[in-house]
Amino acid sequence: MNQITDGMWETPNEVWMPGGGVCFEGRMTTMRLADGSLLLHSPVPIDDALAETITAQGEVSHIVAPNLVHHLFAAAAKERFPHATLWAAPGLAEKVGLSPDAVLGEEFPDDAIETLPVPTRPHLNETVLLHHPSRSMVVTDLVFNIQEPKGWAMPLLLWMIGCSGELAVSRSMKFHFAKDDWDALGPASRALCELDWDRLVMGHGQIVETGGRDALRGGVAWLPES
Repeated sequence: MNQITDGMWETPNEVWMPGGGVCFEGRMTTMRLADGSLLLHSPVPIDDALAETITAQGEVSHIVAPNLVHHLFAAAAKERFPHATLWAAPGLAEKVGLSPDAVLGEEFPDDAIETLPVPTRPHLNETVLLHHPSRSMVVTDLVFNIQEPKGWAMPLLLWMIGCSGELAVSRSMKFHFAKDDWDALGPASRALCELDWDRLVMGHGQIVETGGRDALRGGVAWLPES
């Protein structure tokens, strides 16, 4: 677990696709809340050693599965921290049978976090989190920023989806959207850039430590204006 800034840590994780040619490097982001407890965003596998490292920073009170894809280790995290509230993206319980305690979109009970749904239905149903104390926007699959890909096929895949060497929305996402959602994604993404934050933390790729709003604005520039 590596510290990003005061009250925020990352835990890297690698998911290799069958065949060994594609590796998605991801991260769990841990955030300190206003009450001093911790939130785990997009959990990774948590063994005894990692659990001890996490709890040395505080009690885990919330676990967030932020979209319909990033849920693989959420149930295990809940088992590890049974008193934490498990939040799931809308539709996740129906998709995989997860039993969340709350659904993202309900009011979050701590002032440190603002939950902001973005119109990525039906493929992702992603909610991004604004961590006010660190002025950080935490997204999952809204944009990628993979600068040093692993796996022989990963550079080709990133080139095909328009994310090769740059922070960008995957162009493959367009094929998973209903037209109304697709038309709404651009304005909703640009609206995030008008809020008060600076650091951009992705589920996949290099963190933008400062100037995150401009980076996100550039990454979504090709999306529909309205």
